Amino acid sequence: MIFMTVTLTLFGLLFLFMGLVAPRGDYRKFPGINTPTTTASKGAWQAAHRTVSTINVFIAIYFFGALGALWLASFQITGRTFFAILMVGLLMFVPVILVGNRAAQQYLDGEGR
Repeated sequence: MIFMTVTLTLFGLLFLFMGLVAPRGDYRKFPGINTPTTTASKGAWQAAHRTVSTINVFIAIYFFGALGALWLASFQITGRTFFAILMVGLLMFVPVILVGNRAAQQYLDGEGR
């Protein structure tokens, strides 16, 4: 019960942070989409994270919603169900990486690189 609560809360806070704070921050200090394209410049980092910030907030809402559902179900779930909840949330991040990387590449192409 404690593990599930802490895990979902931390993932929710991480994605909320990436959605609200990372677009304004420095790519050397914040978690986020760390690919060679997005870390090529501060502008590329910001372009990528501005593009996907709303999606990251929705993923955070998913994790917090899953936490609420677990509390309502009194944590009467199996380990497999909890694992499935985590995997769905983490797999939602795969398209975020692809979209963010594309936005960073478009920024770099427009910059004349």
